[in-house]
Amino acid sequence: MIRTLVAALALAAASTSAAPAQPPPPGAAEPITAELLVERVRPHLPRDFPQGARLVAARAEGQMVIMTVEVPGEWLDEGRGAFERSFITGFCAERENIFFDNGISVRIDTRPRGAAGDPRTGTVISRCPDAG
Repeated sequence: MIRTLVAALALAAASTSAAPAQPPPPGAAEPITAELLVERVRPHLPRDFPQGARLVAARAEGQMVIMTVEVPGEWLDEGRGAFERSFITGFCAERENIFFDNGISVRIDTRPRGAAGDPRTGTVISRCPDAG
């Protein structure tokens, strides 16, 4: 399940280099920012994944992308940290990391599927676990 979620988020985020909203001047590279990544992910929201997870929101705060994922309630009981570790391990398996390679942090906030109110705040992740 986590691998599917990771793959879908990576594909949505990777589309930033495929179709910029306004092309940069000739010869200039478009800077990749948290806001740009969020702009590219938003059209794909909400997005459902197997076993009941749903990516419902993405926003930028400075150079941090904050994603809100609704998950089955039992996932929260098993430990939010385990969910974050599984996500980031799968995400960091990618050869190029469009977030961390551009100085962008990620935070994954979670709440039970269908619940109202603020999600549980996740941990800010700024690098892959095996990075120095």
